[in-house]
Amino acid sequence: MTAGDVIAYYHPIFVCGDPRAYRTTIIQEVDPEKEVVLTLDNGDYLLRDCSVKRLQYVQGGRMVCVKDPIFQRIGDYKLQYSITKDYAQSGKTTYSKSISKIMSESNKRCMEIAKQNNVPKDLLHGYSKCKKVAKSNEVPDVPVRKKVKNKCSKA
Repeated sequence: MTAGDVIAYYHPIFVCGDPRAYRTTIIQEVDPEKEVVLTLDNGDYLLRDCSVKRLQYVQGGRMVCVKDPIFQRIGDYKLQYSITKDYAQSGKTTYSKSISKIMSESNKRCMEIAKQNNVPKDLLHGYSKCKKVAKSNEVPDVPVRKKVKNKCSKA
């Protein structure tokens, strides 16, 4: 089993028979010396005692389909250290890169909407692009919010 192979497995966090547990992904790194043997493209990690089904493998730079794939323990496969080029360069899986990009774009859109609606800057604390650091005698530009009556309280 090497990096680049396509496998199917049941995620160990789900109960047996749950259809949400079935996953298909690409192996990003195989390291037989570690406790976590497989690093997967979808962000999961698998231990040696998990069962997987190898669907495709890399041979001579091409993907070859496995005839009649069956589930086997990872430890039963011949494991050799390997890592995909993208994962070696960035340390991130394709899945985590996609999530990071989506979150970044989402945050940008949220900030634009907040600016258009004059949202007080103290509510945007934590967004480094909007956070203004006060110098020793400078007061940060934070609008004062009015107190809002709690409609749920009985008082």
